[in-house]
Amino acid sequence: MKFVSLLSGGKDSVFATTECERHGHELVCAAHLSPHNDADELDSFCFQSAAHNVVEGVAACLGVPLIRRTWDGRSIDQSLNYTVTEGDEVEELYELLREVLRRHPDVTAVSSGAILSTYQRTRVEACCQRLQLTSLAYLWQRPQRQLLKDMSRSGLKAIVVKTATLGLEPEDLGLQLMARATRSRFDDLHDKYKFHVCGEGGEYESLVLDSPRFVTKRIVLTKTETLRLDDQPSGCGAVSLLKVIEWALEDKTETVREEVSSDDSDGDTVDDVAFTEETHEPVILETDVRGVCAGRSCRCSRGDVGRRIAAVGGNLPSERGDAAAQLANALDECDSALRTNGFDGLGDVFFAHLYLKDLSQFSAVNTVFEAAFSSSRRVPSRSCVQVPLPMGVECILDVEATTATRSTLHVRSRSEWAPQCLGPYCQANTLIKGITFAAGQVPLDAPTMTLSTEGASLALRHAQQILTASSCSLRHALSMVAYTITGYDHRYVLRAAERYNLRPDAILCVKVPALPANAPCEIEAVAYKEPVHIWRDAAKEAGCVIYLRCCFVPRGFCASLVRVCAPRKNEEQKLDLATCLGALVGGAHLSLAKAGLREEHFCRLRVFIPEAM
Repeated sequence: MKFVSLLSGGKDSVFATTECERHGHELVCAAHLSPHNDADELDSFCFQSAAHNVVEGVAACLGVPLIRRTWDGRSIDQSLNYTVTEGDEVEELYELLREVLRRHPDVTAVSSGAILSTYQRTRVEACCQRLQLTSLAYLWQRPQRQLLKDMSRSGLKAIVVKTATLGLEPEDLGLQLMARATRSRFDDLHDKYKFHVCGEGGEYESLVLDSPRFVTKRIVLTKTETLRLDDQPSGCGAVSLLKVIEWALEDKTETVREEVSSDDSDGDTVDDVAFTEETHEPVILETDVRGVCAGRSCRCSRGDVGRRIAAVGGNLPSERGDAAAQLANALDECDSALRTNGFDGLGDVFFAHLYLKDLSQFSAVNTVFEAAFSSSRRVPSRSCVQVPLPMGVECILDVEATTATRSTLHVRSRSEWAPQCLGPYCQANTLIKGITFAAGQVPLDAPTMTLSTEGASLALRHAQQILTASSCSLRHALSMVAYTITGYDHRYVLRAAERYNLRPDAILCVKVPALPANAPCEIEAVAYKEPVHIWRDAAKEAGCVIYLRCCFVPRGFCASLVRVCAPRKNEEQKLDLATCLGALVGGAHLSLAKAGLREEHFCRLRVFIPEAM
């Protein structure tokens, strides 16, 4: 894609630009917001203004035109999820990008240097969404110590031009950021004061003087002045600014080779492992799904996560009979059922399961789903799979909602962290008790959003990244469902899960005909912020063997995986559906009793039935 770089002159925006190019995107121009009346510095919630008069030189060294606009630093809407607000500084960014498109209509993406600031990232994403541009944030969620080391190894040269934290003083203005001694000092400050080594907490701001991307010129500061912006005494983290009065470009005489380290900490993948025989405990680990029960009404059940939680299912075949129309009806019915039971309709939904008879209808269904949640500031997490459905039923939906406070992880930028959310859903929703519901993850290569050959290893890595950002972990998984397509061995999932200390009984593997993006697998996880209490048991009932894995978290939440199968000593024994369902219900009641809950506390029960039954 052709992109514009939101250029502050600092290390993050410059390095993010080079990362975009490393991933195959083409830089067209740079854009910058400068302080109104050429002020030395504006204390903005979102944009850097220190050394703003040198940004022209940074763009010249990059060899691209610079498009500028002034702003006054007013932040009116200070919520994490920005909405259009007249007079807010974000509207100046929006107008700046509009001017970029007017001059360069071939631009389709925007690069920014956001690392940890959700506030900054969501504002760039909001402007990109309004202008139908793609947000590129290749520094997002990268470990700061490693990132600063990568910048140093690449040959980037930057100095401190603003300080605003304990541990840095006006005398540190001009400090060489990439020097080993500086990075070591920042590590010490992190250990002592929780100092962000990349300045993500506003500890300092920087100016790039040289970079491997600066092909022929570098920046030289010829006259500067130190400004004190507050009256804090020495040693108390005074706010100070390096005012650049004069600067120049000089020819580069040496070439620095870019050598950015890659993070391969997750190791090799397991999708090329040849399996010979199962050595796990004797439980059914994979189910060929027969179908999803299709009713013609919506029901709302309640529980006690947060204040209230509901699970609503609905599918009402429309007269037209296509998946999009059926989903529209199902969404209307869910909204009505939730409102009848005291919820704010679809606005309280935090997770949605979408089952389609034919994934070729995915695009049309996605449009309907997006329209339903377009007015909501918080969108649900979601999983979507293709399953066999009864005649006349093209789509089934079930949703979960809560009136309690919840936090939403919704990253619409393309990065190296995890796949961006291209549809009307988010990566995760975390309820007030610390329970995170992560969206189904498929093995997409996050930087390019193309299908990877890594399979289950990558899907699980994405799930772990998302849960980590939500203060959870796969190691604290309450339940996991792994959807796999025909021809993809479910043991790839189990082998990859071993890295997270997950036993085979922690994952329910379900075979389905197809998955989004032609993926071989999709991982759906629910996890808790702390280690969970796990109870395992096996019982016999009506000729069936029931295997239970039940997880408990404080204050009345229980998640169970119940498997029903024939005894291994008599594999020829056939079990009828009624017998299996009876045993399944018995296992569910046993889990509830162990958790100290009753039948009326049931919120959601999903049953996957082998196609052969």
